[in-house]
Amino acid sequence: MLGIDTPEMHESAKLYRDARRSGQSVEIIRKMGRQAYEITKQLAEGKRVRLEFDKEKYDKYNRILAYVYLPDGSFLNALIVEEGYATVMTYPPNVTYADLFTRLYRQAREISAGCGSRRIFPDKN
Repeated sequence: MLGIDTPEMHESAKLYRDARRSGQSVEIIRKMGRQAYEITKQLAEGKRVRLEFDKEKYDKYNRILAYVYLPDGSFLNALIVEEGYATVMTYPPNVTYADLFTRLYRQAREISAGCGSRRIFPDKN
């Protein structure tokens, strides 16, 4: 999903980068990645979604870059950030919602202290 980044749950260089950057163990990063995956699956699996594209439709790996809207009109990318399951990751020129994602991310960090371990901000729990 365009504009956001979730913790890695599979063996990869990104998994170890996520662990180093966050100061968390690889096991914790994997757990957080699994939680992000599960909430995304719960919200979108089996549903007809609407995709919105930004300036570029594909990344260098030929993956589709899109903002995702659920059948009820909810903005899935924003929900994932707002609920604390993702961080902001924008690359120009695909920055249409960068300000929104940044605001939601900051709000999620501020309220994460009492939200339990499902959030990606374990240092605040």
